Amino acid sequence: RLLRAFIVEDVSHWYIRLIRRRVWIEESSIEKITAYSVLFTVLSNWLKLAAPFIPHVADYLYVNFVKPADPNARESVHLEELPSYDESLINDELEEKMSITRDLIEEALRLRMKAGINIRKPVKKLYITKSLAGKLNEEQIRIIKELVNTKDVVVIEESDAQGMKKPLAKPIPSSIGRAFRHQSGAVTNYIMGNSEKVAMDIAQIGVHKAVINGEELELTKDHVEVEWVYPQGIIAGEVHGGTVLLDARIDEELYLEGIAREVIRRVQVDRKTLNLPVEAYIKLCVEGDADIIKAVELHRNLIAGETRASSIATSKCSGYKHRSIWDLEGLSLQINIDY
Repeated sequence: RLLRAFIVEDVSHWYIRLIRRRVWIEESSIEKITAYSVLFTVLSNWLKLAAPFIPHVADYLYVNFVKPADPNARESVHLEELPSYDESLINDELEEKMSITRDLIEEALRLRMKAGINIRKPVKKLYITKSLAGKLNEEQIRIIKELVNTKDVVVIEESDAQGMKKPLAKPIPSSIGRAFRHQSGAVTNYIMGNSEKVAMDIAQIGVHKAVINGEELELTKDHVEVEWVYPQGIIAGEVHGGTVLLDARIDEELYLEGIAREVIRRVQVDRKTLNLPVEAYIKLCVEGDADIIKAVELHRNLIAGETRASSIATSKCSGYKHRSIWDLEGLSLQINIDY
């Protein structure tokens, strides 16, 4: 169970996501080589540990993937000794920081899901309180920013997080009916239409005075329930006793970048369908609705870098070897690829 959790959660769902951009670098940089080296060491040692439990699968993977790359590898994984650990490499402080980082990211992704925003669409800001940020360094903040796909991570005091809330007044029908009788319907409608002002007055001075149908009335906490909530588009969560706030409000800039990233995903699907090598470059021509063309023109460099497109056109797409048609949430997209 521990071996399965490690390879699925720690390696596949976490480490692979962390090194994605490092291994996508064109040249053989130290960052890229280090990422590959760490991944190879982890996977080869994991196979040795897993061999007693999945003997045939472990040996197949070892013989076909580890042995060709390691001149010191044995003929079979079952001839290897179980790996030992190097206690000097254990860093409890770093592990705690990364644990908090992972929990923060998971909570932010949950908030994105709650807001109905998929991970390819960027969001403007993620707010985290100082009680959380104080446990992290700049590199972990960068990781949060990248994996949550937010333009900014803003550190705030807990009091500032609570200060973003606004009061709303919810009518108490039974109390309103007893107090205002024939006016109860009009009073309820008034409260619903002036919820924030009514709630603020009652929270600050205990009463809200209103003229309804020519009659001056006083509303108090007996007539309404005051609830403090975050503004529309701000989604709140909690991690390790600290507050996490996702700004889920999407402006035109974020909207167009989101479309560009959806285009990238479809091109990557087409590359996979065509069985193109990872390092292969393509010529790309995109056709579609006005918002799609606008997004492609605005984010041409981003799309080229993520899809390995040596050129991108948005017209005269005839003669390309491959063509696919997609629906992007109601927008028409046509992808043409030459290779």
